[in-house]
Amino acid sequence: DKQKGLISLLPPELQIKKMLLLENKTLELYFNDVLLKISGGNSRIEGMQAQLVFTATQFPEVRQVLFRIDGHSGTSLALGGEGYIIDAPLDREYFKRKE
Repeated sequence: DKQKGLISLLPPELQIKKMLLLENKTLELYFNDVLLKISGGNSRIEGMQAQLVFTATQFPEVRQVLFRIDGHSGTSLALGGEGYIIDAPLDREYFKRKE
């Protein structure tokens, strides 16, 4: 993909620990805690989220993605040193509204 000019914003040590597909076409993705340590500014974090959301929602069973940390019980996440908050499922429209 690098030959095509494509790169991944996901760090290589990031792991999906568990996935659950809920009735409302929401995919819950449970990551290792590397997700909490990602830095590089809001643009990088949003790019990484978009990469995951657009990949997951290419399947008709998935409309939106909910980010979780495996072993943590909160309903919201604060990512990176910037404290980027994710407290709701994200869909493709979320990123289109940000353009």
